[in-house]
Amino acid sequence: MTLKPFLGALVLTLAGAGSLSAATLTFELKETGSDVLLTVSGALSDSTPWTYCCPIINPVVAYGDLHASVGRLGVRSGYLVDLYTGNFPTPPFGFGSAAVSSFGTLTIAPTSSTVLISVANGSLNLPQNYTWGAPLAAEATFGGQDFSTMGLTAGESYSWVMGNDIIEVKIGGAGNGGGGSAVPETGTTLAGLALALAGLVTLRQRAGRRGAAQA
Repeated sequence: MTLKPFLGALVLTLAGAGSLSAATLTFELKETGSDVLLTVSGALSDSTPWTYCCPIINPVVAYGDLHASVGRLGVRSGYLVDLYTGNFPTPPFGFGSAAVSSFGTLTIAPTSSTVLISVANGSLNLPQNYTWGAPLAAEATFGGQDFSTMGLTAGESYSWVMGNDIIEVKIGGAGNGGGGSAVPETGTTLAGLALALAGLVTLRQRAGRRGAAQA
């Protein structure tokens, strides 16, 4: 009978943990005709891995960046940008061989938000006064380029866990190469464990009642 209170408390704890805020920010690169398209989508909901540094006055209204060898990728849109610093927890610190940060003719979608990561430097650019959990979206086209000229390998993907969030880079929209790894959804995993423990509590109770009836 001493197991019941412990398991009941554990079930409640795990169920609550499963509801923790979590989000995924995705940088996806695709070849489209004679261009390479960068699409950024998702959100960041957990500010705890990041330390706010300072605002940046960006002299260029629209600016796109891809520096694969140091894991720098994203779009700046607008003059005012907030800079955060943090440690990406595991290698790789890049996702390609190119050591330059501009390619061909760059076109930025007018509706783009500012969102830019630099894995090796441990930095993050976000719109000024970003509300954590709010959607982020950006799009940039690198004209007259393909993956080979940009030092990228089609089919590879990379991911980093930052607190409750995941930041991922997908090249070609397929595959799971490079340093990427599948990351289970925290809420789904913990909820399943909570249900299993609840079932164990029920079985324990039934066994106890049968034992009392037979005594």
